[in-house]
Amino acid sequence: MRPVLDAWVQMIAAERGRRDGDLHDARQPRRWRRRRHAADRPFGGGATNRGVETSVREAFNLDLTSIVVRECCWSSDMAAHAYSLDKAMKMYARIRPLDQVAAMLRE
Repeated sequence: MRPVLDAWVQMIAAERGRRDGDLHDARQPRRWRRRRHAADRPFGGGATNRGVETSVREAFNLDLTSIVVRECCWSSDMAAHAYSLDKAMKMYARIRPLDQVAAMLRE
């Protein structure tokens, strides 16, 4: 569990370091702002094959783009964890490593 917590610390630091103004630009259509907001707020946490996968599917159903940070997810069942990240969620979200997401947030 410690590596997941360390990844969350890094993810939070990257999120805090970004410029937030572009997410709330009033000149953008409301639907686009919502879509960008979902795409620009990576998430993970909880059991990958339960909470994270359910959230990703719900976001997809709401026409929201999701990015799941691979290192910020965990599960006590490693086979189910790997299946969720490598197969099931790939249809509904972008699964990215922490360093790539942190770089995206710095852009």
